[in-house]
Amino acid sequence: LECLVECFEKEDCGIATLGNSEHKDISRNEIVEGIYFSICMVKKEDAWLDPFYTYIFDDTDMIFRIHLSGRKSYKNLKSIVQHEPHSTYGKFCGDMDEFIRSKHYFMEKYEDYKDDPLFKRFTQ
Repeated sequence: LECLVECFEKEDCGIATLGNSEHKDISRNEIVEGIYFSICMVKKEDAWLDPFYTYIFDDTDMIFRIHLSGRKSYKNLKSIVQHEPHSTYGKFCGDMDEFIRSKHYFMEKYEDYKDDPLFKRFTQ
């Protein structure tokens, strides 16, 4: 928890995360910038999800919304967590139709930002 809070010492922090095994992070005394999302902390005013999503793309939407506000995501490498992607619901949360519906909704919602590199990364 202290490692997450430490990220918010950076004035432009919008999302705080920890190092994780998925990215083969190595524990070191460093906070790095980048879009990472496994275990995270956000400010209370940002801690809401668009109810149109069921369980796919809701976190992507929140990350992108915070990104558009000009705030950044930081990962504190002092703490490394074990993270197995898709371990709860499987790839695409086990529902390809819902994944496609949610992805299309995301793309329509943020159509004005389609040239943003993060938008492209999320929708490729």
